[in-house]
Amino acid sequence: MKHMFRHGIMTKADFWLIAAVLVLACVILAGRLFGRPQEGWVVVSRSGVEEERIPLGEDTRLLLRDEKGQENLLVVENKSVWIEDADCPDGLCIRQGHISHSGESIICLPHKLVVTIEGMERTASVPDAMVN
Repeated sequence: MKHMFRHGIMTKADFWLIAAVLVLACVILAGRLFGRPQEGWVVVSRSGVEEERIPLGEDTRLLLRDEKGQENLLVVENKSVWIEDADCPDGLCIRQGHISHSGESIICLPHKLVVTIEGMERTASVPDAMVN
């Protein structure tokens, strides 16, 4: 390592700057991964109207029934959400599988049902950008 500094490839200041940047990057990455738990809400809407709001961390089995008697069995377990059973003709909502991240959705068109995960940090209505 001494030969790098002797031949002018890299100065000691360059070495310490690179080391500091790498340490800072590791600290930021660790903070994002372990700093705050990914909490959120499971939002159930039918025909655009919110019917239920369940904490993502709360294990729940919920039978969703509309005014026509159509049913979907929603399961929230281990911070993951899925439709376990439904009496819709195509069963696509069951085959959509598990969702676990903010912004993901399960949709059952025959029952006009939308299940979405919303993150805690996105609940406030704040614009992404403003243009003049």
